[in-house]
Amino acid sequence: MIVPDPSGRRAEESYDATVMHDSPTVMSATSASTGAIASASPAAAAAPLSAAGDDFANYRRFVNPRFARVLRLLGFDRTFVRGAGAHLFDRTGRRVIDALGGYGAVSVGHNHPEVVSALHRALDRGLPGMVHFETPPLVGELARDLLRRAPASLGKALFTNSGTEGIEAALKLSRAATGRAAFLSCERGFHGFTMGALSLVGHEPYRKGFGPLLESRCVPFGDLAALERALASRDIAAFVVEPVQGKGVYSAPTGYLAEAQRLCHRNGTLLVVDEVQTGVGRCGSFLASAADGADDPDIVVISKPLSGGMIPVGAVLVRDRVWNATFSSLDRALIHSSTFHQAPLAMSVARAVLEIMDAEQLDARSIRLGDRLRLEIAALRQRHAVLGEVRGRGLMVAFDLMPPRPLRGRLESMLWPQALLMHLHDEGGVLAQVVNQRSATVKFTPPLVIDDDDITAIVRAVDAALMRVSASVLDGSLVALRTMALNLLLRSKSRDLA
Repeated sequence: MIVPDPSGRRAEESYDATVMHDSPTVMSATSASTGAIASASPAAAAAPLSAAGDDFANYRRFVNPRFARVLRLLGFDRTFVRGAGAHLFDRTGRRVIDALGGYGAVSVGHNHPEVVSALHRALDRGLPGMVHFETPPLVGELARDLLRRAPASLGKALFTNSGTEGIEAALKLSRAATGRAAFLSCERGFHGFTMGALSLVGHEPYRKGFGPLLESRCVPFGDLAALERALASRDIAAFVVEPVQGKGVYSAPTGYLAEAQRLCHRNGTLLVVDEVQTGVGRCGSFLASAADGADDPDIVVISKPLSGGMIPVGAVLVRDRVWNATFSSLDRALIHSSTFHQAPLAMSVARAVLEIMDAEQLDARSIRLGDRLRLEIAALRQRHAVLGEVRGRGLMVAFDLMPPRPLRGRLESMLWPQALLMHLHDEGGVLAQVVNQRSATVKFTPPLVIDDDDITAIVRAVDAALMRVSASVLDGSLVALRTMALNLLLRSKSRDLA
């Protein structure tokens, strides 16, 4: 049972019941209300983290040397050893507000006591994993709980390990149900990096070099006339759409999703709603699309928030007719599946997240604090001419940077927005992102347990960072370039980036 904090503020001390201040070792909470701490095993306690230099060297050598170079250039080549609520702590003990929030996956905060407890309970029960030829109770219970919150048109749940895997499943089911091959998505849309999902992405740089992809077409987001023309071909298996586009935080116009649903059904096309980032409270309701009038979808894909910031998990909620067209006979009962889906730890965490969302009313909290963050950043336009449009829904907020003169070339286009991120992190203690390397749009998707003090700190950090880069585009770019050079000189050995 979870008891909501009547003050509406998530006290960081409740998270510190699960993660010790003076040790990177994760501890378990036997009781969220008392803050009692169960000791980690001796073997775990005796296993220290690697040295700081080893972290970077290992990642650079064995994982992704190009991204390691980017991190070093920006001064982000560090390791966070502890997470608590909306906060991250590095090896020096410095606290940073996590306004990135795992791209929206850390919705209930880092190391939420109930998530940690759910993992311990699942482990203590000794449940077998990946048996496959059984009917595990946690799977049926989670499916039931998700479908009870979803539109009545959805009758079955298929579990996945990620959002992009969920999109892949939706594409297969759509083809099986319609007998059509082509797909329709929106310009600026993002649905993942696997081949099918990438076919839907409305950003050409992400697609470059990976063709040929699935047959797909794009229409402008929010343009019903263009959508109607595209659907009239009657060869589209599914229209895949985000209620709020993650790359830039563009919201669907009022009535768009409801009318898109009607047009799809009239033309024999399935409506697939990608709620991977917007669902489970991020935008103020369980499904942002249902709140927008899309109350009769064929497929809905959710993922990120169900993870609790801990365990990969996702779900595809499917209309019975679509499900039956795919799993159409006994010999096709497993025509789509996955080795790792339905794992007991993933099911346990996802159920805990739903309980936390209800008990702590995080959907309402997202609306209140998201509105405050958006409006207070927008108010900074009176002080900063470089601050452009501020938009958002719930705790999914973005703002555009508007240079006072055209940016000169690719290098300056990349450096100037990064200068603001550097100031946000190094001086303001806020971790954030630009939506892509060629973008001047800054985005926040913090944990929904963020509090008013954190919102105040983020706004102050944005104000100060805008002040630093506002003098001129050139000054901002030179600051970024100088900082990158210092990072190389101070943190790198001779051939460190070779």
